[in-house]
Amino acid sequence: MTLFSKNTYNKIIQKKAIDTVYRLFLFFQFLVLCACAITEMRPTLDMAKTTAAIKAAKEVHAEENAPEFYREATETFLKSKHEYRLKNFKKSKELAIKARHFAEQAEYVSMQKGGVRKSLQLVDPLAEPQSSENTEDDYEIETAGEPQFIEDVAPPEKTKPEPSKESPPTP
Repeated sequence: MTLFSKNTYNKIIQKKAIDTVYRLFLFFQFLVLCACAITEMRPTLDMAKTTAAIKAAKEVHAEENAPEFYREATETFLKSKHEYRLKNFKKSKELAIKARHFAEQAEYVSMQKGGVRKSLQLVDPLAEPQSSENTEDDYEIETAGEPQFIEDVAPPEKTKPEPSKESPPTP
């Protein structure tokens, strides 16, 4: 004799199966939400743009002409790098954008105060090279502390290898 009839027993099994499926569904939903939260995009492009902006500001001597903006840009960028290492990408992106803004401001102020960018100065490829005071005839090299001219230095002599006194191998 059983405590439950077959019909009641089947209902209990069906209810446990439904509960198990529902719990599995909730568990997989939780996993998907966690995965989405973890896979936030890394702000590599913003970090690269900020690095370029800071280099451009440094090129026009912004650390001398606009020290407040330049210092703020570098400090904010260091904070952004720190947040990036801690995997806090959203905060890192915000700080990188702010640092880029400060670097661009520093570059602008420095350019207004007379900073000159060397990388944009054009060089005429057809112009003759500037002559230097030292020519090949006057070029000095130092040997043993005494300067000598190239004409005075003799090339090293080549020596012939001496024939070996061993007897040739016999076959």
